[in-house]
Amino acid sequence: MFISDNLIFTELHKTGCTHIGKLLDSLLDGIQHGKHNLVPPQLLSSGRQFLGSVRNPWDWYVSLWAYGCGKKGLVYHLTTQTNNARKWQQCYGDSNSPAAFQDWLHMMNDNSYWHDFGEGYGNSPVASIAGLLSYRYIRLFCKPTAATINNISDLRKYERQNCFINHFIRMENLEEDFINAVSACGINLSSEQKNNIYSMQKTNTSSRKNSASYYYNQETIELVRKRENIIIKKFLYPKPEK
Repeated sequence: MFISDNLIFTELHKTGCTHIGKLLDSLLDGIQHGKHNLVPPQLLSSGRQFLGSVRNPWDWYVSLWAYGCGKKGLVYHLTTQTNNARKWQQCYGDSNSPAAFQDWLHMMNDNSYWHDFGEGYGNSPVASIAGLLSYRYIRLFCKPTAATINNISDLRKYERQNCFINHFIRMENLEEDFINAVSACGINLSSEQKNNIYSMQKTNTSSRKNSASYYYNQETIELVRKRENIIIKKFLYPKPEK
């Protein structure tokens, strides 16, 4: 996470967080403390503003998979070291193959494989209700409580009551949302700084050459809609057009 006197940015994987961290570092005196890590209680009660980033779930899954096709990322490295490594490797063979992506997506949402990608997901009650993106979102952006979560309504209520992010940056509207977020935190940006925000080159891009819609069929569109429902509904993300 990036920590400054004004704000704290906590990073949700594959949502432009490396780029956002660089933007913050170019503007503020702060420190990068770990990455994708939980906010400790003393910072939650520090009075600072919190920033978080999100991404269209259908695009997020394609990006995560394509990044793995380049042999990169935690999910790739964890899954390809398990007893199911051969099956996972087959899915990562071609970043331009809708069939390979769809096989991978089914494995990601099949309880037979939930322990393969770590992070406590396979042991969480969230796994039976929501996908990895929502699990990470809840884990990184919500205060931990002892609430019982049995269904999607419980999960939606938990998110509504415990999410501590003050300003969200949507990856699809990154520069504008970023400027609005830091401005809301009391940081005045010059015209030159705003121009630099729009012109800075992005990092950690995947190897894919096609839009998200290329990789989906109707069945997998519905799978993501069901598994990432809390994020899709909260941020009104559109499904891929087929």
